[in-house]
Amino acid sequence: MDNKLYDINEVCRLLDTTSRTLRFYEEKGIISSTKVPFNSRRHYSEEQVDHIRNIMVLRALGLPIKFLLEYRTENRDVKDIILERKAEIYALLEKKNKELIMLVEALEKIESGGDIFNIDKTMQNMSAHYSELVESCTKLFVEGKIKELYKFFSKKMEAYRPISSFEIIRDDVLKPIGSFVSYGKIEIDKVCDNIYYQKLYYEKMGLEVKYIFINDKIGGFWLNYFELR
Repeated sequence: MDNKLYDINEVCRLLDTTSRTLRFYEEKGIISSTKVPFNSRRHYSEEQVDHIRNIMVLRALGLPIKFLLEYRTENRDVKDIILERKAEIYALLEKKNKELIMLVEALEKIESGGDIFNIDKTMQNMSAHYSELVESCTKLFVEGKIKELYKFFSKKMEAYRPISSFEIIRDDVLKPIGSFVSYGKIEIDKVCDNIYYQKLYYEKMGLEVKYIFINDKIGGFWLNYFELR
């Protein structure tokens, strides 16, 4: 078995990166190094170098730090991570497209002498609409009414995650966290106004449901545990 260790400078040359980047990733818990007695410099095993190489590829794809951390600490499937990020970007594009349409409409109103200060009402109506969808869909998920939940899914979402596999995922996710206790509040993403979150409280752990709406359909549905305080 090859026990070769690479000095941090060797890894930087090998992967065309900087020691500052590697230290940053290690501080965030995304990568790890190997301690060498009587040597303060960072060293890396073959396995660690391979992991760093994978991280560099994912970073080149534009994946944020939170996804890189999930890849390392939660051993998430790469395809699942990429699909979630893709859905986030589509949601952001849809948001920007809506903003562009509203700007055009606002300019047209201004030029015709109209009042633009009722635009916020449209946004409030959309927020209320999505919040109602989240509330309804989360309830269907908790109650196990998956067929009814799927009526709100986009065609791409249905194709990516068929009902049969989703039912298995739901059972696997809920099995270790005990009985359902209560619903948490619905929150809107700070960047995209078509990404919503709702926390669910169970006996042993919390579960956050993340929704990504695209063209008024659920284009992304993700589940993440969180510790109860």
